Amino acid sequence: METYQELKARHEKEMNALPLGFAFSGEQFEEMKLKLGVKENCELYRLGNTGGFCRRADSELIHGTFKRHAEERRNAIFAKTGINADYVQDMFYFEMCNHEFGINWDGKAEVLSACDLTEKQLDSIPELKQAWKAAKKKYYVAAEKNGWF
Repeated sequence: METYQELKARHEKEMNALPLGFAFSGEQFEEMKLKLGVKENCELYRLGNTGGFCRRADSELIHGTFKRHAEERRNAIFAKTGINADYVQDMFYFEMCNHEFGINWDGKAEVLSACDLTEKQLDSIPELKQAWKAAKKKYYVAAEKNGWF
């Protein structure tokens, strides 16, 4: 089974291989169209409000990849045998470090959002709460040792 960091790395590699473009100005938009091999704007599909675009012909591939990634993340947490506690604890710890959990006044919300979880889920699933507490303890030990605050 993949670790949280291995899953993230694989997803990042797959995302980087997708035929996507991003544009935040008129000049970037024209460059992105060239990169994607698009001549007409009607050949493009906008990916929400992210500044991301893809060719309409690739939209099923893109959305299918997004959906598969979300399912893989969820299945890694909520395994058929129950909560994957080691995976979840590593996930929480990684995101606590990644989001400056101890410095940021809204660190809990940011960490949970990065993990595609809600506070309601955390509070209602004992295994998640236990993994959260273990990750938090590990984070504060590392923070004190490394002088993060």
